[in-house]
Amino acid sequence: MDRIGNDRVAALARAPSSAGGPPRIPLALALGVTGHRPEQLDGQAERIATRLSELLDAIAAALADIAAVHASLFAPGAPAIRLVTPLAQGADQLAACAAIAKHMPIEAVLPFERAAYEEDFAAGQARDRFHALLGKARSVLELPGRREAPLAAYVMAGRATIAHCDLLIAIWDGQAPRGRGG
Repeated sequence: MDRIGNDRVAALARAPSSAGGPPRIPLALALGVTGHRPEQLDGQAERIATRLSELLDAIAAALADIAAVHASLFAPGAPAIRLVTPLAQGADQLAACAAIAKHMPIEAVLPFERAAYEEDFAAGQARDRFHALLGKARSVLELPGRREAPLAAYVMAGRATIAHCDLLIAIWDGQAPRGRGG
């Protein structure tokens, strides 16, 4: 956009919507998460949960600063942050718990229909935790993955997570890949 176009956009953003300009949109950020399953977290779940909480605080503070400095560009109100996650055991669930603790909504992207994805979680505590987090999700996208092609389903869920977020948090053990997506 040229300088005249940028000036016009800025002027419209400053104008109250009742003055004939378009309404200002809220400041919002969608975070995605990807990372390892519990066996690859190497006993670091508590440390990772703490770092995720600190990261969410830092992101929220940065977004609040942006909202304050550029208040004329956004609708009144607090910035909105949401987490997009497949809710897999490990990094995904750690991030979901951190977001919920900060009162940030979560949106689930499942590689299969719920009943089929449930098979990824052992009966008992793991499955109960999945259901508890799924129950707290503001929205759930059930992708058409097939059990006979699980890798393709997980890749599709990863791509959908990326497509629905502005910023991706990757929890990585620093090791070389151990297979596709690993």
